[in-house]
Amino acid sequence: FLILYFFRNSGLKVQSTLDSNLKKLILTCTFFNLEGKSFHKNFEIKELKARQASFIELLSEQEKDFFGQKKGIVNISHNLINSYPRFIVGNSNKEKSIISMTHTFFDSRNSTQKNSLTPNPKPEQYYDFSTAVTCFLSQNSFYSELVIYPLHQQFNYKYQCIFFTEEGEHIFESKLFTINSANFELTYINFKEIISNFNTDKILKSNDIIAQVNFIADSHQIPKRFKLGLNIGEINKVYDLPSNICFGLHYPKPSYPDKKETLRWLPLLQSKNPFFIITNFSIFKNYDKPADITLSFWAADEELPMVKELTIKPNGFLRFNLKDNAEIKKFMNNKTGWVTLSTNNFMVNTWYFADNETGIIGGDHGF
Repeated sequence: FLILYFFRNSGLKVQSTLDSNLKKLILTCTFFNLEGKSFHKNFEIKELKARQASFIELLSEQEKDFFGQKKGIVNISHNLINSYPRFIVGNSNKEKSIISMTHTFFDSRNSTQKNSLTPNPKPEQYYDFSTAVTCFLSQNSFYSELVIYPLHQQFNYKYQCIFFTEEGEHIFESKLFTINSANFELTYINFKEIISNFNTDKILKSNDIIAQVNFIADSHQIPKRFKLGLNIGEINKVYDLPSNICFGLHYPKPSYPDKKETLRWLPLLQSKNPFFIITNFSIFKNYDKPADITLSFWAADEELPMVKELTIKPNGFLRFNLKDNAEIKKFMNNKTGWVTLSTNNFMVNTWYFADNETGIIGGDHGF
C-alpha cells in the first residue's frame, strides 16, 4: 500500500500553500519482479486537500501472482510540484491489523545534477563506501539482508563482506561480488548464505557475529547519495514482516580524522523483545580505535537516567536485549523510553528493533 499526506513546503509562503489543494494527482507505478519483468499501473486522485491523507492499495490479489511469492519493487513517477516527493509505503495482512511501514527511496538514476559523483580522496586509506550489519546466529530463525535497489547513478562497483566477532576478532572474508548499476537489478545480500559457504571454528552458532560490507567503485568515483535497505526478519513464524530500514553508507570525508566524538540517541520500544545494536566500524581500511561509551537510559517515570559505562573494541559491536537486563527492565517499568549515547569515537553507529516474536520486526537506524 501507499499513503499520500499533503503537507506542502514552499519557503516563506507557508500559510497560502497549506490552505491550497492538489488537483488531479497522477501516479504511474512500474512494478518489477526478481526476473526483471515489469508492468505499469496508473492511479489518479482528483483532489487531495491540505493535510489530507489518501490510502492506496497498490496491488490486487491477481496482480500479486506476478511476483511468484517473491519480493519485488515499484518505481513511482508523479506530477507533484513544490512538494517533497517522499511517500509512506508498506505491507499489511488482509485485515489491516498487522502493518509494516517505511518511506520511499529517492530514484537518482537519471540525475543531471552537476558534481553528483565525488572522488575518494585517499583510496589507499578509505573504502569507497562501508557499513556493518549484525548476523543473528544465536537465533536460527532470524535473518539479515542488505538490499541494493536499482536507483543509483550508473557506475560499476564491487563489494566484499568481512566478518568479525563481537569482540572485533577477524573471522573470514567473502569473495568480491561485482555489480553493474547500468543493469536494472534488485540485489539482496543474504549474510547467512555467505556464512554457510565457510567452515571455520571461529564461528560459534550460539554467538552473533557482524559483517562489514565494503564497496569499491571501479574508478573510485562514487555518488554522493547511496542509500540501501536493511531487512531484519524472522522465518517460521506466524508472519514474515521484516524491518525495512533506509540508511546511507559511510563514505570518505576529509573531516573524518578530525572528529573526536559523537552523540547518538534511540527509542527503546515496548515489545516482547526490544533490543538495540551499537557498532564500532569505520570507513578506514586500517582501523584500531576502541570506543569508550556512556549509555544513559531514560524512563518515562524517572527524572534522572540510569547510566552504564562500556567499551567496544574496534570492529566490534554490542547487542543489548532489554529482557536479559532485569535491572534496566525494572527501571523502564514496561514503558517506552529512550537511550542516549556519548562516546569519544565518531565512528560509532546504532540500530534499534522491536521484536514481537511472531515474525513482525520493526526497526530503524539510531539518530
